[in-house]
Amino acid sequence: MIKMTQILNELQGVSFESRVWGPIIRRLIDGAPKTIPRGNFVYANIDGYDYPTEHRQFPLDNIEIKIIKSDNDDGSYTPGLSGYDKDTEYKAFITLSTSASDTTIYHELKHAYEDFRKKENKANYPPRKKDYNQGDFSKLIQSNKLTEYGIFGFLMWGIYYFSDEEVAARIEEIYTNPDSANRIIRMSNNILNEYITDDFKNKTGNYFEQDLYYDKINREYNIPILKKYGNFIDFVKWAQNEIRYDGQRALKRFLKVKYLAQITNRTVNPN
Repeated sequence: MIKMTQILNELQGVSFESRVWGPIIRRLIDGAPKTIPRGNFVYANIDGYDYPTEHRQFPLDNIEIKIIKSDNDDGSYTPGLSGYDKDTEYKAFITLSTSASDTTIYHELKHAYEDFRKKENKANYPPRKKDYNQGDFSKLIQSNKLTEYGIFGFLMWGIYYFSDEEVAARIEEIYTNPDSANRIIRMSNNILNEYITDDFKNKTGNYFEQDLYYDKINREYNIPILKKYGNFIDFVKWAQNEIRYDGQRALKRFLKVKYLAQITNRTVNPN
């Protein structure tokens, strides 16, 4: 029997299909060789056909995991290395640290699930009204170089944090570990309070400097939403409006999922 709490969670974006591979990946990470030198990595592979129940719910034929020796709770999903191969087998490529938490695992699985649905082009996959993940957008976000581009690095991070794909993954985090809701909500408020104020541009340097940053990021990355605007002033105004609108919507969803986590017998610290 389907419980009402499960229905409520699904309505808020919690995906039980994306989560089925979590315990298997958890065992793989926990069983990674202890002798991996710090900073180095090994590759591990999951053959989806060995797990028919999970494969039926989320049909990944192959999951390739890059396991990095690290004390940090890190992870990432790479859409450019994921998808169908020449044998029409579907592969998902995920990077996780040896210290990756369940929260991180389910976050990256949600990205893999959304990407799978998009590439499958299934009829029940809702079209994205705002699909920022085009060109080199993901490459920039994963580069860890956002601070090199002045105001534009900050704005790109804000756009990414409140994008449909990232919000969906954050919701999985809250469901997996409700205590993470406080961190996510705090970050959301910080972005909304810092990135969309009238004096934001003034706090990040003069106009000449920002113009140089704008040229630099456009030379080094092909990002359609950046190239859409002829000057950086128009882009900043647009980006601030997008962050304000998407951020307020995302914050409401995070608060709803936090509440649902509480009424489904999960504990959330008040602070």
